[in-house]
Amino acid sequence: MAEADPLAELELALSCPDCGAAWSVPLDLPAYLWSEVDGWARRTLDQLHALALAYGWTEGETLSLPPRRRRAYLERIQDSLRGPGAGPGPWAVPPHGGRA
Repeated sequence: MAEADPLAELELALSCPDCGAAWSVPLDLPAYLWSEVDGWARRTLDQLHALALAYGWTEGETLSLPPRRRRAYLERIQDSLRGPGAGPGPWAVPPHGGRA
């Protein structure tokens, strides 16, 4: 693949902050991308499940809500089940739609 596209094979240069040792590791971009998409899909499914159980909403109704609004409902469910200030539940939604 490197012959066809030299930028297709990526390596990350790393160094240890304690000892200064340096090394490089290959970055499998398709595997990384798939992992991110799969994680997002699983978190979204968990959120849909929680909102369907709590409110009886369909998948379409839930997905039509803006992410902030979904997050607000999920936080209310979490507060009801675990009490205010409790740690994140299994459907925890990080701020601004980031990763959990």
